[in-house]
Amino acid sequence: MSKKTMRILAIAATLLSGIMVYVLFVSVYKPVDVLVAVRDLQAVKPITEADVKVIKVSSRDKHSEAFTSPKEVIGSYTAAPIFQGQQVIKKQVTRDPGKMVTEMTTMGADKTIISLKQQEASWSPVLKPGDIATVYAVDKEGGVREVATGKVVNASGSSVVQDIKSLSDAQQKAGDGSLLLTVEVLQAKAILSAIHTSAGVYVLPSHPAALEGGKTS
Repeated sequence: MSKKTMRILAIAATLLSGIMVYVLFVSVYKPVDVLVAVRDLQAVKPITEADVKVIKVSSRDKHSEAFTSPKEVIGSYTAAPIFQGQQVIKKQVTRDPGKMVTEMTTMGADKTIISLKQQEASWSPVLKPGDIATVYAVDKEGGVREVATGKVVNASGSSVVQDIKSLSDAQQKAGDGSLLLTVEVLQAKAILSAIHTSAGVYVLPSHPAALEGGKTS
């Protein structure tokens, strides 16, 4: 092979590598629109134009269920707390708040409603509206810590876990069910943190006395 041919092949290889790097960069870092909360939003609150805004993020940082336009959510209700700067995603928004409205009118000012999906947590199939439940987080080393205690507002579907060690497998088989809990605002933040940082989140039935003074709202 002549030096000229080798030089041409080397140049072609360099150009090809450059193109591949560029394509990869664009696919990963390409800026896209996402809808975020302008301020902290409590659960079961109507969403107005002043509550959300569109920002640019890299495509790799966009949540798969994130909204991209205010028109998609204005007039809907928050199904779970949404914190300032957080991307607004489908599971956090509902057109029909249903039982949550009734619950919101009776609970204390320091409480909120959080929605858990089966992709995020596993819970006992015996849980039903009105029950008291405790949320536990399982860390990557196998330790278990109590995160929150609250009242069940609604439970659709069931996430059956026979053993705490099988939590990971149960979550992988999760369906479309959801669990709504009334908890303290600070506990809601702790639950959201646990979802993203722990190996798994598990919800168990508790005695009514588990809430301070036996209060359930």
